[in-house]
Amino acid sequence: QILKQKNIIHCDLKPGNILYDAKSDLFKICDFGISCFDDKKKHYPVQTMYYRAPEVIVRKPYSFSIDIWSFGCIIYEILYHQILFHHLLEEQCFLSMMVKIGMPPEDLYSDFYQRNIRYEKGSPVLQKGVLNGILLTGSHQKKSSKCTNHLILDFCISNLILDISYKY
Repeated sequence: QILKQKNIIHCDLKPGNILYDAKSDLFKICDFGISCFDDKKKHYPVQTMYYRAPEVIVRKPYSFSIDIWSFGCIIYEILYHQILFHHLLEEQCFLSMMVKIGMPPEDLYSDFYQRNIRYEKGSPVLQKGVLNGILLTGSHQKKSSKCTNHLILDFCISNLILDISYKY
C-alpha cells in the first residue's frame, strides 16, 4: 500500500527481498534495484521467474498488480514450503499457471493461445513442452501442509488472477 501511494512498483518481490526486523516486529521490503515508478516502467523482463506475473511473461502492460501477484506466490510458498511456479522458462511457467489456476481470457493472451493450446472435444489442451497433453481444467489442488487456516490460503490464491483486467 505504501509503495502504491508513492507510485512505486517493486518489480522483484521475492522471499529474499523481505526482511524481518525483530526489534520493531515488522517486515520490510528491500532491494529496490529494478523498481520503477508506475509512469516510468522498465523494459522486460522484470521480476524473478518464480514470482513473475502473467502479464510480465507475455509482455503485456504491467502495474502495481505484479507485486500483488508475487506476494500471493510468496504466501503460498510460506504455507506449503514449496515454490508454486517452479519453472525457469517463461512459457513453462505460464502453462503451469494455466494448469493450477485456470484459463486466462483468450482475448488478452491470443498470441499465447495460438502457440500453445489445441482443443480436443471442445476442451483446451496444452500442445507443447513438458506439460504436453494436460487438460486445462484450472483445478488448483491444495496439497497437504501445516496450513489449516483456509482464509489465508484463499487470500493467497485470490491474488493469483490471470485476467489482468480484474487486477488492482
